[in-house]
Amino acid sequence: EDHPASAPWRHAPILHYRAMDGPLDSVSTDTPLLLFYRLITVPGPADDPRGGTGAGDPATGPCRGVEYHVVFSHEDAGTDLTGLLAKWGHTADIEWVYRALWDPSGNIAREEYQGPGHRALPFRGTRALGGHPVLQVSGRHGMVTDQVSCPFRAALAPAWVQSVDEPREGVMHRFPWTYRVSALEVARQVALEPVADPRSPAPADPRAYLFLQWKRLTPDTGPLEAAVWIGENCYTSAWGRPDLAFEGEDAESTAVKLPPGVSEGAIGAIAIRAIALPAAPLEVRLVRAFLLDEAYQPRPPLAVEGAATLRVPGEWAIVWDRPASLGKDRDPVEREEHP
Repeated sequence: EDHPASAPWRHAPILHYRAMDGPLDSVSTDTPLLLFYRLITVPGPADDPRGGTGAGDPATGPCRGVEYHVVFSHEDAGTDLTGLLAKWGHTADIEWVYRALWDPSGNIAREEYQGPGHRALPFRGTRALGGHPVLQVSGRHGMVTDQVSCPFRAALAPAWVQSVDEPREGVMHRFPWTYRVSALEVARQVALEPVADPRSPAPADPRAYLFLQWKRLTPDTGPLEAAVWIGENCYTSAWGRPDLAFEGEDAESTAVKLPPGVSEGAIGAIAIRAIALPAAPLEVRLVRAFLLDEAYQPRPPLAVEGAATLRVPGEWAIVWDRPASLGKDRDPVEREEHP
């Protein structure tokens, strides 16, 4: 009871498989791979079990609950592959599925799950294996229900607690086989470019992308775009399109398609910009940048540090620069950018 991981393990949900096209949909598509969690803090009054919620650390605020997220191998509906890579920086599907909040006495005050239409619905389902809430995957993009009809289930361990310094995609980096499982599913299900063309938003083999994971240090969910320079050529994550910018809660990762045959040594700089005017100066930190190897698993990070403060929309701010290939006096705005 006193162990810090006691509550996350006690409340971890059991997931029954999706059964839309057959009883074992989840074995071959949109497979639940990992379960991770966030500790929830409530900044409101102590007697308000709902209050406001957010990822937090018990050291900086009262831990009042836990929220569970599932990494699925892909999604059969919802955001297409171009959007997944540009807006979320992965080919998987990551969704919160269940959260529990408790009162000062330690009793559960509220339980919710993410139902159709990304709605938070009250949990009224059954429990199993000593009290764990029971859910079933019910949609083609990671939504769940507390009404179970499929007998096949997975009891995933709460493998990782999301740190306040990491985007949620950090869990995939700690379990690199998830990239391979997702990429192979994409190769089976999605028509990919035969040869990656960075001028086109059409999806390509995941090994053609530089994956970029960020952390917003100020609470701004506005649209952002990343860029990579190779020589004098600039390649961006959203092709200048606001609809492909990474925007909203948890939008802290993206991917940039590169020309065929580009090596890590050819990447000269990484930059970021706000597409719209930030509500206040927006601080963004680069957590890591990496390519996938031939087996679809992350290579050692090309870059693991760098930060920028964004104040003006449309203005590139370099967060990582290779000194041997780029002069410090270069202005990225003046470089050639593809349409």
